[in-house]
Amino acid sequence: MARQEVLLGPTPPDFSVVICESVVKRNVGGPEVMRAQLGALLLHGARETTILQVLPLSAEPHGLMDCPMSILTPPDGVPVIYTEVTNQGR
Repeated sequence: MARQEVLLGPTPPDFSVVICESVVKRNVGGPEVMRAQLGALLLHGARETTILQVLPLSAEPHGLMDCPMSILTPPDGVPVIYTEVTNQGR
């Protein structure tokens, strides 16, 4: 929740995300939870500083299927890439 506050604050960072179509189709937690999750995606996706894309299930396999990647650009402008898998991140 604290991370979401950063995105919803008065000076949010630019934020771009690609999520798999399965994320919005798979029923996790029941209808109320899914409604809240989809509502949050719509809220964030409507912001000028956010780009939200959905990768269709029909997309070809790609190198990041098993490993999310974050690219962070701090004020000094030197990007940092972070990847994470079960029990490990670099």
